[in-house]
Amino acid sequence: MVQIFGVSGNFVRIKHVIIKSTTSISTSILTNWVIRSSQIKGDTPYIEEFHSQWHQVMDYIIDSGIQLENFCQDSLYIENILAKGKYVWVHSPQYKTEYKPHYRVVAREIYEKEFIH
Repeated sequence: MVQIFGVSGNFVRIKHVIIKSTTSISTSILTNWVIRSSQIKGDTPYIEEFHSQWHQVMDYIIDSGIQLENFCQDSLYIENILAKGKYVWVHSPQYKTEYKPHYRVVAREIYEKEFIH
């Protein structure tokens, strides 16, 4: 129900079902974590590391001949975001339709400090 992710494992993906199945994490606690997590600024090395790994993914896609819908447009969009030192964006409508994500992302440090202790 909880998944650690991110280039350096700095984030936790918490599925909504955990809120319904436990009283340990209330909606108000989760909201607080999300708001506080959004205020944590990523450091430059993290963005640079992500950017480097993103280029490896792009090279693999191109070298493998994988055909992805809107690949050129999406690649340019992502490059523009990364060039501005940002790395957060929303899922595409296609992704939302296919996977129906039902989770929230919070900083791992907040989750571990306040939930796992």
